[in-house]
Amino acid sequence: MAGCTVGGSHMLDYLHKFLDFFAANPALAYGLGFLAAMVEALPVVGAVVPGSTLIIAIGALVATDAIQFWPLSGWVILGAVVGDTIAYNVGRIYGRSIVTRWPFSRHPRLVEEAERFFARHGGKSVLFGRFLPATRAFVPLFAGILLLPPARFYPAVILSAAMWAFAHILPGVAVGASLTLAGAVAGRLLIFIALLVAVLLLALWLMRLILRIFIPWIGRLAGRADAWAVTGDRWPQRLMRSLLEPGERELRGLIVAVALLVATLWLFFAILEGVVGGEPLVRADSAIFGLLQNLRSPWGDGLMVAVTELGDPVVVIGITLAVLLWLLSQRAWRTALYWMAAVTLSSFFNTGLKMMLYRPRPAPDLYSGWGAFSFPSGHATVNIVMWGFLAFLATREMKPLGRRIFIAFTVGLVSLIAISRLYLGAHWFSDVSAGLAFGAAWLTLLGTVYLHHRPERIHSRGLAVAAVAALVGIGAFHIHSNHDRDLAFYGVRQQTEAISLEAWRQGGWNALPERRIDLKGHYEEPFTVAWVGPPRAVARKLDEAGWREPVRWSLSSLLAWLLPNPGPEALPVLPRLDDGRPPVLIRLLPRPDGSRLVLRLWPTQLVIHDEAGASQPVMVGTVAAQQPRRLLKLITLNRMQGSFDAARDVLAQTLQSGRLVAHVGAAANEGWDGRMLLLETPGP
Repeated sequence: MAGCTVGGSHMLDYLHKFLDFFAANPALAYGLGFLAAMVEALPVVGAVVPGSTLIIAIGALVATDAIQFWPLSGWVILGAVVGDTIAYNVGRIYGRSIVTRWPFSRHPRLVEEAERFFARHGGKSVLFGRFLPATRAFVPLFAGILLLPPARFYPAVILSAAMWAFAHILPGVAVGASLTLAGAVAGRLLIFIALLVAVLLLALWLMRLILRIFIPWIGRLAGRADAWAVTGDRWPQRLMRSLLEPGERELRGLIVAVALLVATLWLFFAILEGVVGGEPLVRADSAIFGLLQNLRSPWGDGLMVAVTELGDPVVVIGITLAVLLWLLSQRAWRTALYWMAAVTLSSFFNTGLKMMLYRPRPAPDLYSGWGAFSFPSGHATVNIVMWGFLAFLATREMKPLGRRIFIAFTVGLVSLIAISRLYLGAHWFSDVSAGLAFGAAWLTLLGTVYLHHRPERIHSRGLAVAAVAALVGIGAFHIHSNHDRDLAFYGVRQQTEAISLEAWRQGGWNALPERRIDLKGHYEEPFTVAWVGPPRAVARKLDEAGWREPVRWSLSSLLAWLLPNPGPEALPVLPRLDDGRPPVLIRLLPRPDGSRLVLRLWPTQLVIHDEAGASQPVMVGTVAAQQPRRLLKLITLNRMQGSFDAARDVLAQTLQSGRLVAHVGAAANEGWDGRMLLLETPGP
C-alpha cells in the first residue's frame, strides 16, 4: 500500500490492520473469548449480553490465521465452565432466597421458566439448557439451589460447554473463510456484515425493550394509579377507580397502543416534513446512499437481492392468500376480514402517497410508471404490516418460547427486507423509515380495534406454519426464477459526468460541491482543493513534495494517544465521510511546532477527457491544520485549528503548482476566502 488506497482497497486495508492487530496480540482474542463465554453463562447478565455473537466474530479470525482454533476453543470452554461454576455456587450458598433479590427479582418470568425446565429434566437440563436462549443463564443457578451433586453437575457442564463452544466457533471459522476467499471485496463485505448484524441486533433489542420494559412499566404505572385512586374520594380518584375496575382489563393495553400510535405517527409525519422541506434530511439520505453503495460486493448483492425478493409483491400476495385460506378453513371470518384490511389498505395508502409526492428514487431508471416514485417504501410498509399482524395473531396462543422465536423471526425478516432496499439503492433511508413508521402505526391501530371486537380463537401454530410454508415455497420459487435477472436489475449504477479539459479549466469546477456533507446531512468544512488525476499519480506527487502516508491503525498507534508528546506522525488520522464516501487518499505534513497538516481527498462524479483522449477522475478535498491537545491530562487528541486558507496555501507552496479560483456561490467566512486550489496530475 505504498501509494494510496482506492475504493474497496481502502476498506480492505482496514481489514488487514484489524487482522494484523490480533495476529500480533492473540492473547487479547483468547481473553475476549473467555470473557464472552463466562458472561454468557452468568444469571441475568447472560440473558442480555450477546456473548454468542462475539464468539462467532472471534471465530472468524481463525480462518485468517490471526489466532488458532484449539487455544480459542479451550479458552471459550473454560470461560463457559467458570461462568456456570459461579452461578452453581451462588445457588448452593444462598439457596432459593437469591431469586427474590435484585437483579433476579427483575426477571421473574425467566426464573420461572428455568425452574420449570430444571424440574422437568433434572440433571440433563445442565447439558441441554445451555442451548436455550435467555433461560440458559439460570439453569446452573437452580442446579445449585436444588443441590445437584457436583459429581453430576461438572461432567454435564464440561460436555455442554465443549458442544456449545464448537457450535459457535465453527460457524465463525466458516464466515472467516468466506471473507478470506472474497479477496478484494472482503473489506466491504466485512463492514457490511458488521452493519447488518448491528441493525438486526438493534431491531431485536427495541422489540425486547417494548415487551420487557415498556409494557411492564405501564403495568407498574397503572398499579400506582390504582393505589392513588383508593386513597380518597375526589372526582379524579373516582374516575381513575372506574377505569381500573376488573372489567376494564384492556386499559393497560389501550394505554400502550395509544402511546405507540402517537410515537409512530409523530415519526412518520416528522420524516414527511423533512422530505418535503428538503434539508438536511435529503442530504442525509444521499450520504447514507453513498455509504452503502461503497459497501456493495458480489456476495452482498446476491444475499440482498434474495432478501428483497422475499418482500416482492408476488411473495406478499402468495402469503396473504395462504393465510386467508387458513383463516377461512378455521371459520375465523372476522379475523380474515381484518387480515385482508391490514395488507390491502396499507398497500393502497403507500401507492397513493407515492403518486402524491412524486419523489424520484436514488436510481431514477430503476422502475417505471408509478413504481418510479420512492416515498414511502412499499416493501417496508407492506411487509411490516403483514408480518406484524401475523405475529400478533399467531403468538396470542403460543407458549413463551414459541412466541419469542416467532417474534424474533418476523422482526429479523422485516429488518432484512428494509435493509435490502437501502443496500440495493432502491429507496432512500427516509423512504424506508417512513414506511416502517406508518406500517407500525397502522398495525397498532388495527390490532387495538381487533382486540376490542372480541377476537376469535384460532389455531396459532397452524397459522404460523401456513405463513412460513408459503414464504419458503413461494419465496424459493420466486428467487429461483428471477434471481439472475434481478442481480442485473439491481446492479450498481455508476453515475458520472464527463467534460472536456478545456471546459474544466474555463469554470467546470463550479459543478463541484462547496462543502463536505456528513452522514447526518450537515455541511462541514469547505472543499479547498480540486485535483484532476488518478489517486496513485496524485499520491506520488505528494510523496515527492514531502507529504507522508499516515501511520496505520494498530495497538502501538492507539497507545500513542496516551503519550504526553507523541509527535505529529505517531497518531493515526481519522477518515471522514463525504456524502457517505470514504476518502481515497489521506496524507499528512509534519510541522516543526509539533502540529501537522492533514489532506483528505474524496472521489466525485466528474470525469475529465484530456487532449490525449484519456479519462482522468476528479477528486475534491480539504486541508486542515491539527494541533495536539491533552484531554484531562490522559489522552492526546488532534484538534483542527487555524484557517483553511493558510493550510491550502501551504499545500500549494509544497507542490509549487496549482491556481486559485473563486467557487461561484461560495460564501466567504472566517477561515476561508471562498477560493479553491485547482491541481492537475494526469497519469495512467
